Amino acid sequence: MSELSLQDKIPPQNLEMEQAVLGSILVSPTCIVEAMSVLGPNDFHRPAHTLLWQALTKMHSKSLPIDLLTVKQFLEERSHTDRYGEHHDFLDDCGGWEYIVRLTDAVPSAANIKHYCLSVREASVRRGIETVSRKMQQMAHDEGRPADSLMSYCFNELAGLAQRFARYGRAYSMEEAVRGLYDETEERYNTPQNERGTLGAPCGIQVVDYATNGWQPGDMIVLAARPSVGKTALGTQFAVNAALEGYPAVFFSYEMTERALTRRIVSNCARVDSRVIARATMNDDQWVQFRKSCERCSAMPLTIVDASGMTVPEMEVEIRRLPDTRLVVVDYCALIPSVEQYGNKDYLRVTEISHAIKAMAHRLNVPVILIAQLNRDVEKRKGGRPMLSDLSDSSALEKDADVVAFLWSDVEEPRPSQYEVSFSIAKQRNGPLCWIRLMYDAPTTRFYEDGQ
Repeated sequence: MSELSLQDKIPPQNLEMEQAVLGSILVSPTCIVEAMSVLGPNDFHRPAHTLLWQALTKMHSKSLPIDLLTVKQFLEERSHTDRYGEHHDFLDDCGGWEYIVRLTDAVPSAANIKHYCLSVREASVRRGIETVSRKMQQMAHDEGRPADSLMSYCFNELAGLAQRFARYGRAYSMEEAVRGLYDETEERYNTPQNERGTLGAPCGIQVVDYATNGWQPGDMIVLAARPSVGKTALGTQFAVNAALEGYPAVFFSYEMTERALTRRIVSNCARVDSRVIARATMNDDQWVQFRKSCERCSAMPLTIVDASGMTVPEMEVEIRRLPDTRLVVVDYCALIPSVEQYGNKDYLRVTEISHAIKAMAHRLNVPVILIAQLNRDVEKRKGGRPMLSDLSDSSALEKDADVVAFLWSDVEEPRPSQYEVSFSIAKQRNGPLCWIRLMYDAPTTRFYEDGQ
């Protein structure tokens, strides 16, 4: 006997557990709170179970009592004949009165509701994987679709599936939450102050690290500036400083090649002009500094990804391949391709990317610095200090970001090799705002505070 093809196989399901979940709620209505923390209507395979679940959750939301008789009444009241003359019997659609009564007999113990729910969810996850895999299989045979487009679609579908089934976060009792906070704080309290460092990935600028306590896990940080102000250089320096402190970092470069970015990093650490390194015209002292910098940079836990053409779901797959990532820098927003096609509607593309980056940071629990561009309005303003409304193309960046930082300079072109720039944190959900003057050394693309 030949094996069944994928199309012929019965979708993953656990109808007995679906019955046990619904029966437990009918027997012990307080169970519905725990059940709703795990399941949603799409997790049920049998349509009648989905409809009954929706009825029960709606009754709960309206604070209606739940038992066999009240559920029967609720379903009967919602039965109606539509304008086309078709009668909709909700009680019958849910399996009928006798079936609903039998659900209460199918429950060994309502105390096991969590186990029943997890079993239903397990089957639902498997159905979701099967559905996505079928779509992928069908599209793989569509020769009219480019392979790159197909890969982006597959990554996006898998990321969407992961997001759907991660929609319910873990719940913490206050005892558990306070214990976690106490243990973390006690450990830092008992550590000598000069050894404490920051809670998150340090950026290397003392005032900013004090204001942010380091870039916090799960946060989306937008670093924005006008062209040629040094936003890529500062984003690179943030990644390097974190890596030098032992925080593994990943830099996704959509604009610069791996070689050009590496030259910048080595130049920054060696404090040797990157143009001198590119031409290999170093003097003896500079050569020694170059070699030492190469050795130091080689040992850094920093990964450079040539991200040209990479979508956010593909980015997330790459990060998951790298162990213990503590900081992600993405350069830059305008060059990230969207999964959906929006034509000339850049604000829709940027909105999709902003939401995706925010969700990725939350799922991976790592800070993500997204480099972005400011619009021209900032140049019309006296002093040139940016505002949140200056973020280009979409208000989603401002809304999604946990931190928004700006970089600007009032030094007019042509600028000298070293000049003053301003850095500010214009938005921070969990900390103060700040403003600081920095010096920028253009030949080595290095930012530093006065006196360093």
